[in-house]
Amino acid sequence: MLNISVSIFLEKYFKRYSKKNRDKVKHISTDFYSGYIYLAKKLFKNAEVSIDRFHIVTQVYTALNCTRVSLCKKDNLNYSKLKDYWKLIVKNENDLSEEKRYSKHFQKDISQKEIVQYLINTDSTLKATYECYQGIINSLKDKDFNKFKAILFNQNKNISPKMKKTLKLYRENIKYIENSFKY
Repeated sequence: MLNISVSIFLEKYFKRYSKKNRDKVKHISTDFYSGYIYLAKKLFKNAEVSIDRFHIVTQVYTALNCTRVSLCKKDNLNYSKLKDYWKLIVKNENDLSEEKRYSKHFQKDISQKEIVQYLINTDSTLKATYECYQGIINSLKDKDFNKFKAILFNQNKNISPKMKKTLKLYRENIKYIENSFKY
């Protein structure tokens, strides 16, 4: 629930508008904060609430990146590769280049796709978390709610704890996320 003083302030602010005008509001976009959702439903009775797509992506991005960082230990043989190629790991797999370029880490010509494949194959949790991440961001890009929902409810047991927590948050807010796909 919202902090009481913030809740009172926001409720007072929005109640400056008549109930008639608030009832005309059709859609409200917010983040995952339950207090905002509660307040939106309380004050804007006719509005559909959706989670902003930016916040959906941010959650899954953070889960993947935390998984990668957890592997960045000095004793990991792939430490410098995981550290230096982090942008490729979070990039949409469809945007990875197949053009080969010289890499000092691999000491040969190698494509972005090959680098990512190598890195995710070094750890089963990273691989499962990466695949989940790619599924989520591509379902959003393709506006495919059924694919999104399938990922949430048929998750790979090897995904990281952070990704499991993210998917749980998504399941708890599924109706608001579904609205994000509609609107």
